[in-house]
Amino acid sequence: MTTEIAPRGENLPERQEFSAIERIESRETAAMAVAAREKAATEARYVMAERHPRDLEKFRVRLLAECRRHGFAAQAEYERPVGGGKIARGPSIRFIEGALRCYGNVYPE
Repeated sequence: MTTEIAPRGENLPERQEFSAIERIESRETAAMAVAAREKAATEARYVMAERHPRDLEKFRVRLLAECRRHGFAAQAEYERPVGGGKIARGPSIRFIEGALRCYGNVYPE
């Protein structure tokens, strides 16, 4: 015995059970799928932030340890001539990446 829930003429996905065939109408769009994915990712970041709270003292210790490494220290600062014989100095992108790693719970976008 077969019970049909949707009319036969429609081209819908089917789910077969023991004694019935159910045709499923799905109206999920790509935008809805993207929204659901982003919502799940945001909720996962909140959960991780709650489980691993940030501690500024641990951040300071980790960043100082990172700066003691010669390879990191050599790339942590940049120098660039800006004209008139002057040189601009500052933290490089490698320093910022290392600081974000040490700080934790950061989603750079």
